[in-house]
Amino acid sequence: METTLEVRGMHCRGCEMAISKALAGTPGVKSARVDYASERAIVEHDGRLEPADVASVIKEAGYEAGPAPMKTARKRFLGLF
Repeated sequence: METTLEVRGMHCRGCEMAISKALAGTPGVKSARVDYASERAIVEHDGRLEPADVASVIKEAGYEAGPAPMKTARKRFLGLF
């Protein structure tokens, strides 16, 4: 299962590494791709984790995290506007 979150408060690659390390040490996380430029964390996990669980790990590392907004093209595809 994959969870994508918006992450606020990152300023550099060191921030990416801190979040990646925190996520890697979380039971159930298979992989994590964190990018400060796009302010996103994409976390692959075994399905036992809820998005709120993943956000909590990121918050414990000192950053803000929440649901990633859908891109405009995806909203149009889904008929949301």
